[in-house]
Amino acid sequence: MASLHGIEQLPEDGLREIMIRVASQPQGASDLARTFAVSTMFRNFFEDSDVLRSVSFEDLFPRLDGKYELFSEVGGLVARCARAGNLNARVILAKAVMVSASKLCKARTAAHSDMSLEDRYSTLPAEHYNIDDLDKASRFLDHFSAQNTDPKELIDLVRDFLSLATVRDVVEMRHHLIDFIALYHVPGKKQQLEIFLVTLDRLCEKNAFPLELTSDPRTFLAEKFNELCKTGYNMMKNVGLDEEQFRPLLENLVQISEDVEFETVLMRLDVVEPIFKQGGLVAAAQGNNEVLLVNRGVLCIAAMLRGYLMLVIDHDVFIQKARELLSSSYSAVYSL
Repeated sequence: MASLHGIEQLPEDGLREIMIRVASQPQGASDLARTFAVSTMFRNFFEDSDVLRSVSFEDLFPRLDGKYELFSEVGGLVARCARAGNLNARVILAKAVMVSASKLCKARTAAHSDMSLEDRYSTLPAEHYNIDDLDKASRFLDHFSAQNTDPKELIDLVRDFLSLATVRDVVEMRHHLIDFIALYHVPGKKQQLEIFLVTLDRLCEKNAFPLELTSDPRTFLAEKFNELCKTGYNMMKNVGLDEEQFRPLLENLVQISEDVEFETVLMRLDVVEPIFKQGGLVAAAQGNNEVLLVNRGVLCIAAMLRGYLMLVIDHDVFIQKARELLSSSYSAVYSL
């Protein structure tokens, strides 16, 4: 069996650095949980805020598949990381909070409003609830409420979720989010609540637009732009243009990434499009109909690409403004 002898002789700062390195890897959450389970020496860092803030949950995201209630453990790693200020953990914990709130909200809605919580559970048809699930959800949420009456920590978690999560996360949690607000309803905030709900609906509707075309519009556009430049480059070689004139077609290729900015692709399209047009003029002067046909196709695709870029840039601006309004209206719902 492998031994930790030698490592355990390191000073505390050295051990902490090891734990931070372990925690910050893509599989950090899983590795850290295993490390805590097998080593009492490293278990001393279970409350260390530096380590907890470093934990990566990247490896877990593809496997969550909506099962956020699995993280509704008040003493679990996610909850500890969230309270230490780990932003990804706060997003996951907020999802667990909303799923738990949704269970209670649906149970209470399906029962009579004038009954005690326990009596409401007992009147529900079996298909509407699992008493153990409801009890667990209730205890989980109560843990984050001061004397079980002040849900401020829960409200702050969901506020962070709205600021930090992706739009896709917001769409996924839409109904749970509405149930959360219904469960922790604040009287006298009708106007603010209406603004929040209308904005949420618009955000969810608008978000479907680019995803219908491609699941990753940035990568899609980067790939199409690069294909266009390479086709144009070969076309310029065929008409015998000086390489200095068409070298920018390759120099302006964009990195294919989810992080590429639409504005970057649009600016580079502004650089290469005149080169395509120049190549068409040369091909026409030479009577090179084969290259001229390719050139017309390139210009047509460039125009379509420009139109799509303008559309998604407008869409991005809308999404950004909608998210800002969603966060501000949520804060207004829960302001004093």
